[in-house]
Amino acid sequence: MNHTNDSRGWNGLSQPDTGAALGRLLVVGGGNLERFPDGTWRTKASIAEYLNQLAAHFGRCVWMAPLVSIPMGLTGRLDEKVVKIVPFDSSPLGTLKSLVTFSVLCGHRPLALLFLPAVVPLLPSMPLARLMCRRMVVYLGNDYAGQLGQEQCRRGIWRTIAFRIGHEYPMKLADTILARGRHLARVARTFNESVIETVPISSAFAAPYPEKDEKQLGPARILFVGKLAFSKGVGDLLIAFREVHRRHPDVVLDLVGDGLDRPALQLEAERLSVSGATQFHGWIESREELANFFGHAEVLVVPSSQAEGVPRVIEEALGSGLPVIATRVGGIPHEFSEEEVLLVPPGNPDHLGKAIESVLFDPVTRARFFSGRNRRFAANRGPESAADQHFRVIVGRQLRGITADRSIARGERSGRD
Repeated sequence: MNHTNDSRGWNGLSQPDTGAALGRLLVVGGGNLERFPDGTWRTKASIAEYLNQLAAHFGRCVWMAPLVSIPMGLTGRLDEKVVKIVPFDSSPLGTLKSLVTFSVLCGHRPLALLFLPAVVPLLPSMPLARLMCRRMVVYLGNDYAGQLGQEQCRRGIWRTIAFRIGHEYPMKLADTILARGRHLARVARTFNESVIETVPISSAFAAPYPEKDEKQLGPARILFVGKLAFSKGVGDLLIAFREVHRRHPDVVLDLVGDGLDRPALQLEAERLSVSGATQFHGWIESREELANFFGHAEVLVVPSSQAEGVPRVIEEALGSGLPVIATRVGGIPHEFSEEEVLLVPPGNPDHLGKAIESVLFDPVTRARFFSGRNRRFAANRGPESAADQHFRVIVGRQLRGITADRSIARGERSGRD
């Protein structure tokens, strides 16, 4: 199939009767696209799995997604029989072409699922989208409030106004907002009455791993999963690990991820004399491989030193039964209680090291957080997957009877379908 940034929309897609009955689905954002030398497009494995499942519900789907700026080695493959890929880039010409393509696709009166912030460059076409789309669902997964605060501090009033309009206008226009987590659901409710807390896209919740028998542990393993950057607190983690490793030489630190700061962080590990116990694994896309890391780790550490949203990896870890230590930044302290996640101040390696030792070697602390993760797991049980839940929301069959603490669904706006 020839993937170009054009307006052919659903041409070439299979169109079973079920898809025709429900209507076409247009998805914007949610993940990035990477073009490989053989001409194929790939995305994150979890996003590919989600989109394939979602498209299967509708029979056909068009996915507009931004291109990655640097090669990432993404491995997720989309089912091109039902998913039409429309890439767009952030250059001025690319944005203009994407606006035209988005407008033409909206003219087919699809059901639309729009991910923030990916849809922000398409804001000029949003009134047309609201007019033409049979239903419009907006997905809020980034820390809007935290990022707004950063914009106000760093970029001045006009950039702040543009940021607010780009995020708030789509939320106000939407039939329903899908919000990732309790904190973002509360934020979204200030802009729209119909808000539902989404099932995590990255993975369906499986049964949590049982707590390991101390005699079977072997070397204790600390896990980090994410972008290797000093802004993510990885430097603080290495300093904290030095003290933990000095007192407990068998402890191992696994760093899963990559980033521009990786060479500098490897040098930092050598400088701190922990390179022999620190393993840099690079990006891991395979769910099976990630599950293996979660299964062998004793604790996940999210040491971010700057405000961010609610990292998906925290919910992945809790869903897998892995205790979590995270810094008190962004939406994290609003989303997770002290009984679910051990929260520590950012930029404090000494405090972080003591927290790691407490979870690894203090039976009382460890039992406390295993109890907390079990409660979190039970609270998040529900639809089998995000694709199943989103299908019902997009077509208008919202989930009812969910506790107010987990979602807010206050009726749908009438007259838009």
